[in-house]
Amino acid sequence: MRRLLSGLLVLGVLGGAVHAETDSPLLNITALMPPHPTHENDSYICTVVKAPEEAMHLVGFTPEAHQSTVHHMLLFGCRTPARTDLPVWDCKMKKVCAVADNENVLYGWGKNAPAVTLPEGTGFAVGPGSAIRSFVLQVHYRLPRPAHDASGLRMQFSRQATPRSAGMLAYAARFTIPPRQHSHLVPNSCCYSGFEPMRGIAARVHTHTMGRSVFLERRGPEPGAAWSQVFSQDPQQPQGFYPLTQNLTILPGDSLRATCLFNSSQASAPVSAGHGSENEMCNLYLLVDAHVPAFQWCADSSSYVAAWASWSPRPRRRAPAWSSLPSAPRRTTARSLWFTTPGPCPLRSRWPATPAPPRATPRAPTPTA
Repeated sequence: MRRLLSGLLVLGVLGGAVHAETDSPLLNITALMPPHPTHENDSYICTVVKAPEEAMHLVGFTPEAHQSTVHHMLLFGCRTPARTDLPVWDCKMKKVCAVADNENVLYGWGKNAPAVTLPEGTGFAVGPGSAIRSFVLQVHYRLPRPAHDASGLRMQFSRQATPRSAGMLAYAARFTIPPRQHSHLVPNSCCYSGFEPMRGIAARVHTHTMGRSVFLERRGPEPGAAWSQVFSQDPQQPQGFYPLTQNLTILPGDSLRATCLFNSSQASAPVSAGHGSENEMCNLYLLVDAHVPAFQWCADSSSYVAAWASWSPRPRRRAPAWSSLPSAPRRTTARSLWFTTPGPCPLRSRWPATPAPPRATPRAPTPTA
């Protein structure tokens, strides 16, 4: 079995407090769910953790949870969290950042997956000058939360400059699985029309009990180009980040397709996508890096990616009024980089002068975990 992307982290965090050596290039922060009872099955609760007060890079995650209590955890990076008035709030099928389009998935965990350390020279830009000024930890409890539970994770930050910025391409879909099917596929594809290549590093998948395989394919923009598989994982194994076994460079014009294979042979009725244990999910998270960090939600084969500029001491420009992007450093102005539905993918060799505003059509939340 492919080994998980993991490493040993030396942590100095006790009781939720931050402890850092003044001469150490590393800072460690713990994010544990505060006391908050839940009384129903499949509850989702969130809590906020502030980002460091200095510009840093997030380079490692160590889970503090067990699958006997926690179904899964997601860590989001936000400019502003959705709630600041409560230490814990119910966030099932609700936004976790004040602006939903700014919900950047940084980490996911399930089924007792181990710790994760990003490759040397790669990290998520956080703190002043970045789009990530706070973190939101979301925990899904399949059963009512035990009284003394303190699940969460520990984050490791580096003060050293990193030449490449980490990002995440997140795939989620809405679907219905017919009953008594030994094989049912749910595909979800988007097209990259950005301006610079991205490198694939590792991937994490998530389904519930019917999932048998989740795989990722790439197709170039050439006429008649075929899909080629670049990653595959059994979702019933620990749901952590597994390194890609082959080099993956995502070029402008490429399409990426995430597909989930389900077996509903034991189901007597259709099963829909949803946040409950009786539902199913089809998620894939592709960890990438580039010179400018990029985060994408590919939902039901139609979404876009936002390129977040890394920290820079230079004065910043304002983003378009309609954009969900923050103001960006002069050297790397942030813009919207569109992902389109399957079909011809528009190529861009430079920053767009005036990106088209995102569609405002309301849509139901797409299940993620």
